[in-house]
Amino acid sequence: MDAMKKLSNPLPAPVANRTAPGLDKRAAMQKSAVTARAESARAALEVHLGAPEQAAGTITLDRIKAMLEKQLGVSLPDTAALPSKRGADGKPDLGEFSPEAVSGRIAGFATGFFDAYLQQHRKAGEEDAAILDRYMSTVRGAVEEGFSQALGVLSSNPLFDSSITDETHGLTFEKLDKFERDMREKLGLEQVDQAEPAATASDSESA
Repeated sequence: MDAMKKLSNPLPAPVANRTAPGLDKRAAMQKSAVTARAESARAALEVHLGAPEQAAGTITLDRIKAMLEKQLGVSLPDTAALPSKRGADGKPDLGEFSPEAVSGRIAGFATGFFDAYLQQHRKAGEEDAAILDRYMSTVRGAVEEGFSQALGVLSSNPLFDSSITDETHGLTFEKLDKFERDMREKLGLEQVDQAEPAATASDSESA
């Protein structure tokens, strides 16, 4: 009788169907983290979709500033301190991130230290021509490397249009060429042939 009574009682639920107390909470946290990452990626995508010039300009400036500081051994102004102009709709004025505006800032970074560099090396007995040649070679190399690094970052975004960076690249080197011509004239040095056009940033990346 006792044996029959035991068999008639309901069997307990299989252990495999029971959830450990901490699993539900852990799963919820993981789901929340995945959702947050997805939202962050979506927001970043919207920013790049709405303002490709801003993304390209900011990243390019940061990379080139870092390369110039490394090659020249100087501290340059913070590229994040861009004008905060806004249009009538309250959105950022992307004119400050246009290829013309960004190339002007890059050229300003690249050439702004030349006077101090010139005086420093004159004191060491070097000729102006050699000083200018070395300086321009250094900054052109740093700027080119900065563009290459920026393109490596930007090209991972499917919304990126390389024509923005290519135009900025071309305008930047035009400004550097003009600076060198002006300095050669100011210092009474012979002009050099600058007819060879600089390769675009995307050409450099693919080479």
